[in-house]
Amino acid sequence: MIVKRNGKAIRVNPRGTYAQTGGIDGNQLVMQITTGGRSRLALYDLATHKLRYLPAYINDGAWLWRPDIDGHRILYGAIVPGSAAVLSYEIRIADLDRHTVRTLARLDGHAEYAAPGQLQGDWATWVSCPESTCNVRRENLATNITDSPPDPNHLVYTQLGPAVNRSGVVYYERTLGQCGQTEIRQWNGHDDSLVTRLPAHSAYQYAYLAKDTRPSLYFDLVGCNRTATSDIYAIPVPAKR
Repeated sequence: MIVKRNGKAIRVNPRGTYAQTGGIDGNQLVMQITTGGRSRLALYDLATHKLRYLPAYINDGAWLWRPDIDGHRILYGAIVPGSAAVLSYEIRIADLDRHTVRTLARLDGHAEYAAPGQLQGDWATWVSCPESTCNVRRENLATNITDSPPDPNHLVYTQLGPAVNRSGVVYYERTLGQCGQTEIRQWNGHDDSLVTRLPAHSAYQYAYLAKDTRPSLYFDLVGCNRTATSDIYAIPVPAKR
């Protein structure tokens, strides 16, 4: 994996491995590194250029993926083999100060799926798809209260790609059908509103809200046909809401 710092490209994962991001908090980059059929999470210090794998209470043998970091906490997904070839999808939060891991959500039924979103402050987000119908979830880590933005018809609309700011405001994608009419929406726990509509026959799966005073929402916009490639787009959003 290559990252850019001060205009210079830097390789951050060891040669012979495959890596995916991750999130950045200050000089700390958290990422997924895979090799030999194994997936582990690691931290890379962008100042010292040193890589270290996270300890065994996090790297416990499950397939770990799509981590994000904020302060001393890491949000990530875990795929755990189960009985009868059924996989369990877990959303976990690790506390590096307390050396603990807590499971925020677990889905292990037929055609069920969960994917981690973004972590900022006391707010963690993820996507939960029981029986292939997806909605966004948000948890306040200080209170352990979990909620979701309104879904007008969960059998028709798919809601994906959550990103969150330190106030708990969630930005997410709502798509009609498999891939057609797509919106970016904003939800603060009470009010849900339209931010913008995306081009016809396009959608995205993941989003990331930049952690600065003039944040932008980044997302991987892609067309609906099977040969379409994705590009990273960004739109400005309010710094506070």
